[in-house]
Amino acid sequence: LYTRLSGDVVWGLYEESGYDAEACGKAMDAFIAELHATVEVMDRLQRNPEAYLCVNAAGPACAQCAPLVGKAIQAKGKAWLRLLPPYAVGCSATCAALTEHAVRAGMYTRSPGDELAPPSCPLLCPLAAPPER
Repeated sequence: LYTRLSGDVVWGLYEESGYDAEACGKAMDAFIAELHATVEVMDRLQRNPEAYLCVNAAGPACAQCAPLVGKAIQAKGKAWLRLLPPYAVGCSATCAALTEHAVRAGMYTRSPGDELAPPSCPLLCPLAAPPER
């Protein structure tokens, strides 16, 4: 997702969805924070191929993303690279890099990832409704 978007595109997506300037600013702050968190997860997975990409949701997941929530994909293969959330701007899917022990202790289903496909989402998550004014 991040390779396809600039800040101007993200701002424009939110504006077209009815966000005012203040709400766009808050959404951009959240987008940038998620970007940094995702890059940190990527770094951890690249340094430790025994770790797992774990897909979580910070809120309700849309119908396209829900099947991936709760999956744990080992970094040893390369499937995790194409399954890395978020899948759209405003997507509630997040990720974590966890150890085998943490995956077993959590509510995750281990998967090699090869049988999973990234969701086919529009650029703006359908659940990213403008905040109430």
